[in-house]
Amino acid sequence: MFGFLEALPLPIFVLYVTVIDPGVPQDWLGPFIASSIVAILTTAFLLYSKALLNRLMIGINIYLLIGSFGG
Repeated sequence: MFGFLEALPLPIFVLYVTVIDPGVPQDWLGPFIASSIVAILTTAFLLYSKALLNRLMIGINIYLLIGSFGG
């Protein structure tokens, strides 16, 4: 179950991107913000429950966070 929670921000980002118009640069901010909020919440929960974190998923979550600040 922890693996599913840790990977949850990425499918949220991908599903959100399929809904927006990729030609409009301002629309890209929504998927990044939504997935970074989920990334923060899931990572905080996993750290609180002392679960081992996957380094690849940590990198993806950091990428999503940086993308939300870059917009």
